Amino acid sequence: MKRLVRFLRLPRKGKLELMAAVCLVVAAVVMIRLLPFRAWKQWAGERGGLKAPPQQVAEIAWAIMAAARFVPGATCLPQALAAAWWLHRFGYGCHLRLGVARAGEEFRAHAWLESGGQVLIGGEESPLEYVALVEASRS
Repeated sequence: MKRLVRFLRLPRKGKLELMAAVCLVVAAVVMIRLLPFRAWKQWAGERGGLKAPPQQVAEIAWAIMAAARFVPGATCLPQALAAAWWLHRFGYGCHLRLGVARAGEEFRAHAWLESGGQVLIGGEESPLEYVALVEASRS
């Protein structure tokens, strides 16, 4: 109930951004499950971009992370893909990074999105612990 009240208190722009973010995160989750790596890497792949205003970048990152709470399977990778696509839609540059780290005998994988030298999505796990394997740039 608290979430609904907070949603209703958002300005119209915030409501629209959150609804768009839910759609993008759902699309990214489905795409990852149905399409090969090549297809979703291309979706977030390299294209020209501008330096994004920090406020707009922060709003996009907030909307994606908030939407991910409502979408099953919205781990770091679908969040990073959705944010990369959205930033590209507005012509802003970003870098999608996929990496691995060793945790004892096991490997962990993580995806994060960077723009302007800052981690936008996936920063809750320290990307510095991971060795980047793949980068899909939008700069």
